[in-house]
Amino acid sequence: MQERELKKPTLKLSNSERLEEPNSPYCTLEEIERNEKDKLEYGIQMRMNFNKQVEGLCQHLQSKPTLPHDLVGEMTKKLIENLVLVENLLTESQSSDMMNVQEKLVWWECISATLESKPLLLKQEAVCRLKFTAKVLEQLTSDGKLTFQEMEKILSDLQKMFQDEIQQYTDECNRQTKDLVNDMIRKFDTRRKNLHKIQAKERRHFQDSVQQAVDPMEFVKAYHDLLVKQKKEGSDLEDQQDVRIAEAVCELWKRLHSSSSQKMVNTVQELFLGALPSQTQLPQDKCELLRQEANRDLSLRLQTEEANAKHHLELFKDHLERQKQIWREEEALTKSILKHLTEQQQKLFQGTIVRQRDLLDGTGKLTHMKHSLLLQAINRQFSARQFSLGALKEMRLSRVKSLVNETRQERTKSLDMEDWNKTPVNQLKSHVKVLPIVLCRGPIIAHPW
Repeated sequence: MQERELKKPTLKLSNSERLEEPNSPYCTLEEIERNEKDKLEYGIQMRMNFNKQVEGLCQHLQSKPTLPHDLVGEMTKKLIENLVLVENLLTESQSSDMMNVQEKLVWWECISATLESKPLLLKQEAVCRLKFTAKVLEQLTSDGKLTFQEMEKILSDLQKMFQDEIQQYTDECNRQTKDLVNDMIRKFDTRRKNLHKIQAKERRHFQDSVQQAVDPMEFVKAYHDLLVKQKKEGSDLEDQQDVRIAEAVCELWKRLHSSSSQKMVNTVQELFLGALPSQTQLPQDKCELLRQEANRDLSLRLQTEEANAKHHLELFKDHLERQKQIWREEEALTKSILKHLTEQQQKLFQGTIVRQRDLLDGTGKLTHMKHSLLLQAINRQFSARQFSLGALKEMRLSRVKSLVNETRQERTKSLDMEDWNKTPVNQLKSHVKVLPIVLCRGPIIAHPW
């Protein structure tokens, strides 16, 4: 009957978890929030059912006429003391787990920010290449080596190729990253299952080795140490896998970035050494000098952009450290509030015990210990819930940051289009009616750079 009572909330939780796709490595924030809420309800129900069983066991012992009252009181006291020890160990372990989760969240935020900077750098590189190429073409047009229509077509084609390359880079990053992560997770699942089997055997061996009578507190501490060691083994395995995934994804994005950048270099090189000599009748050596001059200006500009990206990343890391400190302060405040509420409950309960004059001193003390144990267990559940809400808030903020970053990219794209529109071809395009006058007066068009 006791096992059936304990299985009721377990079945409810397992039914809730079956609603999710079991083989999917991904989950939404809504799924996480629903599962966390279910786990809170499950934990409270489990604790209440367990508390009822403890109370039922105490009453069962008291109803035995063959057991002396003092012996029953001593057995009950030992039981509650051991349960308090267990609860203290669980609270300590939970605090350590929450710190580890927080560190992981911050670490993944940094990895995400590093990856998000790659497409922005590639886009900025494309803008800069187009600008410095337009600068050379403007000079050639002003010198009469190119017609306006030729310059317009060259820059339009170049802009289209750069935009297609950036889009292809983004698509390849998304596709290959998903395939890479899924493949690494499948391999990791095999290693994790093997570790779980080894740990299960280790727990069974430990339990079999202490079948003889031992001190309960010593057994609790030893078994808890075993569970902590196994949890650390699992956590270390996950950390190693996370590092491997992060390094593999960063290397993938770096390789794709270099490939796309090289394609843009080849495109510009083909323009200067292939199309321009035939269209302008300039020697190839002269076109090569123009390309090298544009590359020098571009190199300086890209170094500045990379330095700015690193600076923004450092600022973001500092922001995460400040947010982590704020998070810890909120956790400390939550613990203080729960402690205050517990103390208030203890005072009220103590007053109730004092008013029950028919209770013996030993019985009142045991009742007080049981009540304290239940409060501590419930507070641990609420503390975990508060932490999960904080983690969910950070995840939502991360989503908002991604949306803001996407908006910023769209804004950057809009500004890029404005920059492209400021290139000589588009300025001349808007003043095409006065083109002959402009060409007669020489290169008086303002440089946008």
